[in-house]
Amino acid sequence: MSHVVGVYYSNWSVYDSKHNPQDLLPSINHVFYAFLKPDIKTGNVKLTDEWADTQMSVGGAAGAIAALMLLKSRNPELKVIASIGGWGTNAEFQEVTANTEKRSNFVNSTIDLVRRFGFDGVDIDWEFPANTTEAHQLVELLKLLRTTLSYINEALTLSVAVPAGQDTVDVLNIPAMDQYLTFWNIMCYDFVGDKWSNTVGYHSNLYGFNGSNALNADLALRLYALRGASTHKLLLGMPAYGRCFLQPQLPEVGSVFNAKFPEGKDTVDFNRIDRSTEIFDGERVAAIAYDHQQNIIVTYDNEQSASIKAMYVRDNGLAGGFWWDSKGDAPNYGLINSFADTLRS
Repeated sequence: MSHVVGVYYSNWSVYDSKHNPQDLLPSINHVFYAFLKPDIKTGNVKLTDEWADTQMSVGGAAGAIAALMLLKSRNPELKVIASIGGWGTNAEFQEVTANTEKRSNFVNSTIDLVRRFGFDGVDIDWEFPANTTEAHQLVELLKLLRTTLSYINEALTLSVAVPAGQDTVDVLNIPAMDQYLTFWNIMCYDFVGDKWSNTVGYHSNLYGFNGSNALNADLALRLYALRGASTHKLLLGMPAYGRCFLQPQLPEVGSVFNAKFPEGKDTVDFNRIDRSTEIFDGERVAAIAYDHQQNIIVTYDNEQSASIKAMYVRDNGLAGGFWWDSKGDAPNYGLINSFADTLRS
């Protein structure tokens, strides 16, 4: 079985980035389409942007979903997976999973969408279950989803997107979840950020201390495996964007920074980063660049870290990796190419 080379394709990419799904690399074999959303009143899963999803012209297709299915018709190995949830949907998941009728509506409406559009599976992105009660409710949702998906076609995949921090690992019932899952999409990024960190740090380092805390991808993946996740189901999540820190006292990891960005302005797509001052940390496997003019540090993955992470995936028997999100690496796909090429070598 070949490794997963996955991306999340966000439906808003068709607007600001003019990012056409049909331009995705042939080496990408899993696309997680983000996002669909449960209705808090009924539990029914619905599209979040009918215009972008099914109506606007995207590469000659009616909407981004149809554009992805057209790409799939040219590349039969490609799987297109409906990702449900995302940031800001915690209240919906809390309500829907706690109610038997709404949970049933969630599953039935999801199946309707899988059949309607031809999705190859479902990805659940609940950010994040806060206690053991909610963790149990998530298990019940996954159980019902897996049973129903298998009734249609056992090849349909089921995955969850989960964070790297131990606080979530301690809450989740990982062994119970694992029996129903095809993949664990471990989000090995956002380890630091200017809204929740006191010092500059790497936000997606593979190893070691990142300058702000002890989080790293290797630790996260080993922790999930130790708690009961099947290693061969683990996907290493990587960012196609950088995290920015404003007015650091020193232009280096570990420095205190003196200002915060406005909400939503503290990240930058990889393809927009000024890398002229890039420094790569080979020990921790992460990169930074410093903009002297604006006094900003950006921390990110580069082609070298992508290649090293591919070797890590291969050497540790993981299922593969994925990127959030595809528009950040388009149109040259330096990150994804490096990752995929190394896996094939």
